[in-house]
Amino acid sequence: MSDVKLEIVRSIGVSFQTEFGKHYQILTSTDIDSDVWGEFGDPIEGTGEVYTFHQNTEDPGNTFFQVIQTESDLEEITISDLEMVMIPIPAGTFVMGSPDDEEGRFFSEEPQTTVTISRPFWMSKFEVTQGQYEELMGTNPSWFKNVGTKAPVEQVTWDDAVEFCQRLTKHERSTGNLSVDFKYQLPTEAQWEYACRAGMATRFSYGNDPGSSDLENYAWYQDNSGNTTHPVGEKLANPWGLHDMHGNVSEWCLDWYRNFLDGENLIDPAGPTLGALRVNRSGNWGDLADLCRSASRSGFVPSGTRRILGFRPILVSIPKEPEPPELLGFPLEMKLIPAGTFVMGSPDDEEDRDNDEDPLTTVTISQPFWMSKYEVTISQVRNYLLDGGTKDGIGFTKLNCPISNDSTFSLRNNKFSQNGNQPMVEITWEGAVSFCEWLTEQERATGRLPEGHEYRLPTEAQWEYACRAGTTTRFSYGDDPSDRELSNYAWYRDNSGKTTHPVGEKLPNPWGLHDMHGNVYEWCSDWYRNPYSGGNLTDPRGPTLTGQRVSRGGIWSRPAGFCRSAFRFASPPNSSSTGFGFRPVLVPIP
Repeated sequence: MSDVKLEIVRSIGVSFQTEFGKHYQILTSTDIDSDVWGEFGDPIEGTGEVYTFHQNTEDPGNTFFQVIQTESDLEEITISDLEMVMIPIPAGTFVMGSPDDEEGRFFSEEPQTTVTISRPFWMSKFEVTQGQYEELMGTNPSWFKNVGTKAPVEQVTWDDAVEFCQRLTKHERSTGNLSVDFKYQLPTEAQWEYACRAGMATRFSYGNDPGSSDLENYAWYQDNSGNTTHPVGEKLANPWGLHDMHGNVSEWCLDWYRNFLDGENLIDPAGPTLGALRVNRSGNWGDLADLCRSASRSGFVPSGTRRILGFRPILVSIPKEPEPPELLGFPLEMKLIPAGTFVMGSPDDEEDRDNDEDPLTTVTISQPFWMSKYEVTISQVRNYLLDGGTKDGIGFTKLNCPISNDSTFSLRNNKFSQNGNQPMVEITWEGAVSFCEWLTEQERATGRLPEGHEYRLPTEAQWEYACRAGTTTRFSYGDDPSDRELSNYAWYRDNSGKTTHPVGEKLPNPWGLHDMHGNVYEWCSDWYRNPYSGGNLTDPRGPTLTGQRVSRGGIWSRPAGFCRSAFRFASPPNSSSTGFGFRPVLVPIP
């Protein structure tokens, strides 16, 4: 990278034209011939717009300014064997959608939404061509094969486009050209419009163009296409170097489609969590000019194909997952549970279902959290309450969990003996809550607790979400007719021998959590409600007050139907038995 001196001026204010892909630093000095100039403000990233700054004085005196231009850290990427060029797109903020007075607008482009794209990415300079698609996928589904291999591929489903990106990622990693920190994927709708606009707020990336008289220079559309696609890149590029963003073929995006925008300030939006259609953007060879605008949007069934529909990939960095806390001296392993959406409860035809598992409710868990890999054991509770803290400390005097110092028979009024690796039982809901409070205080005092986090019992929604681990079946490993596989995952009536067992002896669910289907019931934070509320909920915490608290998970003394992911149980919060245990979660403080 080489520095380029743009100008030296003595002035109260300075304006200069920026270019995308360039960085700028304003320097200042009182001596125009000096070899040492100080920085004036933070570096500026070029957006293609004019940048203006002002000195905070009415008399500049002997103050001089110069603007130094450097190349961006982001560079084009070329995938040689596919002849695919990826253009760097900077992070930034834009207004998504169209204003009320925009010529040709549709109601689905409102309300306008301020969107921040927080991380730069790379976007293919051209739509994926027939040649590129056939090279990677081995087939060419296109209708317009007569146009040649440089024409955009079309008649691809959304799933086809996703698979292309996955294969491209695998291919580039296998050649050593791509690290595991990056992947190819379809752009989100927000990323697509941001890249299309390229810093512009007009109808098209090149201006408002009343009457669309200049569109033919930038796009193949109804008026000039001859009802066919054309080789990519024959029309002018937008300000960021992307071709065919206003025409040729429409392009699949990652998001589910809905016919309105959010109308809020969003950061890296990924669209709704469910839907029937997937978003497609850009005009195409058969569209009128109004449908080629930057804000124009539509949707199509993801399994469908059309002669007007193709795609272009982007390259993005994969966000780093937060590391779990290091609990030195306390063997509590925590598994990271990602944010996401699931359907809570059971369908009408699920075997062994109960009537308190409906209506089905779509739940979004908006933030990732950690959950204990295992149910809390006797040793963990004894170590903290008897060895690791004062008896007058938080939770001990009100903790209803009868512990003795006898290592072999540790629980009062129990019908079986336990060792320290078996789950803590005969603990009330209040006792489990107090343990979580104790653990929070202990870990905060050591400095190991992530700032703004606490240990507590999971909500019922968090528990079922973590138990299902992305599945919709009776158990996290499948529907399992006749319950033949359950013994591999759970201690329950048919295999427990009428006792609890050491945690972690059975197979985990897909997210690495053990004993979610058996061993002991696990207290949740919610009050119990029957039925569910139904609808779409985000981070529900249950009703505000009832007479019973929820517990989840199977139990050593009950049959298979009580071990399903959707099964619920409720008891007074001051009750305890050899069937009740718990596992904490680590979550942001609300």
